[in-house]
Amino acid sequence: MAVVFEGLKARLDRLFQEHTRPDPRARAAALREALLEAKVGVRTMRAALAATERELELERRQLADAERRGRLAREVPDPETVAVADRFTARHRERVGVLERKLVVQRDELALAEREVAEMLAEYRTAQPGKPFES
Repeated sequence: MAVVFEGLKARLDRLFQEHTRPDPRARAAALREALLEAKVGVRTMRAALAATERELELERRQLADAERRGRLAREVPDPETVAVADRFTARHRERVGVLERKLVVQRDELALAEREVAEMLAEYRTAQPGKPFES
């Protein structure tokens, strides 16, 4: 998602560089378009974050099930069953770790994107004095 914001920033930079004396209306229109795209990007990031949270919750449940099955397998005198249960437990534990790290990164990325949108909104508002921003 950071790529979306980098593309928007690059496009805005080109717009500002192409016009030594940019038309205030054209500048405001470009800012508005970039802001709308950024807001869509933030919504997409929020949806991806929610999906990761759901996936993590499911994986945690599967880990708990695998751990429970592993305890039950140890009661059965079958080393192969215990080994299989241990492999599943390890796989789910590793997946939980990956998803937890992914969630941290997604939250950080979303916070960054939300700050960038706020900055873009402030810039748009200064580019359009007296005109309220339309969402």
